[in-house]
Amino acid sequence: MKKDKICVIFSTSLSIKTLYVGQVDYLVSHGFDVSVIASPGNEHEIILQEGGRSVPIPIERNPDVVKDFFSLIKVWLHFLSNRYDLIIISTPKASLIGGLAAYFSLHKNVLFVVRGRAYENFTGKKYTAYKFLDKVICSIASNVQFISNEMMESYISEKVCINDKAIVLGSGSSKGVDTSFFSKSNFSQKENNDLKNLLEIEPDDFVWLYCGRVRKDKGINELVKAFLELREKNTKHKLILVGPYEDWDPIENEVLKEIFNNPAIKYIEWSDSIPSYMAISNVFVFPSYREGFGNVAIEASSMELPVIAFNVIGCRESVKHGVSGILLDSLDYKSLSNAMFDLSNDKELLDRISYQGRQWVLTNFDREIVLGRNVDLYKDIIN
Repeated sequence: MKKDKICVIFSTSLSIKTLYVGQVDYLVSHGFDVSVIASPGNEHEIILQEGGRSVPIPIERNPDVVKDFFSLIKVWLHFLSNRYDLIIISTPKASLIGGLAAYFSLHKNVLFVVRGRAYENFTGKKYTAYKFLDKVICSIASNVQFISNEMMESYISEKVCINDKAIVLGSGSSKGVDTSFFSKSNFSQKENNDLKNLLEIEPDDFVWLYCGRVRKDKGINELVKAFLELREKNTKHKLILVGPYEDWDPIENEVLKEIFNNPAIKYIEWSDSIPSYMAISNVFVFPSYREGFGNVAIEASSMELPVIAFNVIGCRESVKHGVSGILLDSLDYKSLSNAMFDLSNDKELLDRISYQGRQWVLTNFDREIVLGRNVDLYKDIIN
């Protein structure tokens, strides 16, 4: 029986690990022949291990006219010699290059997965230019999948995407949560104590956690300032930051110094075991200025962590106020600090949200549910 051939495109190979782990294996098990294009990197091994085909093609994440042109030619040549039933484009640069290559190689079925708008907080000509490119990609795509309803409504209302192409599956998210992997039951008390000892966290410390890129638009300035204010009221608080620092969207120098020099702040640049840090934490803080959906928030909820986030696009659908966490209308460190103080001193609310959050994720975002919807969508497009 002929298998439907799918090609997924990313810019950096790191996106394979952060966005696509487990999905190739799932698609292969459901009868698809899967290829993944991304810049060269060790992460391509993941594709091979999951039974897919790895296609390393350099694609710069940042604009570079010359390199982008050669990337487009290479992807176009690959599409000329390899015909696919469905091409899935994702992440900004890969979507533009992949979309154009698919168009010029006469591929009919192109699914544009919108995970967020990198230009959400841009203004002026820069905003207009990026928005125009998004409009071009949407016009090329045969279907546009959004990972949140609010993101879809924004694209339609601003006439970036037409209503007939737009879709959100279920409650959103592109990959859901492996709730068996993101589960507190996987970690023994000894494992938790060992990690706490390694990080110099006392048994009675209250632990706050952030996982993601360390940069300005992720709200790191507000988080660190809020934490320092909280520590003035009670020194039995610790903050764990897990994620790479990105200097193209720099945080304040004083905040950066605190991250590297304050003994109450534990900075881990990269980890393959995010759940282990979630297992030793009390609350997950997610003060991003904008998100496509915010999958890390539902991963935290699956680990029974209450989530504090700003009431912004993307976060509103990955954090359910009063159920899985708390949404703050004011995007400043004072309101964040007050919310952190109140929540850390309300054990009944902490326990209730911890339980409710995981149940909400199990019902709406379990990986099997989300990936099953994706498979149905792919089959519908191909047929």
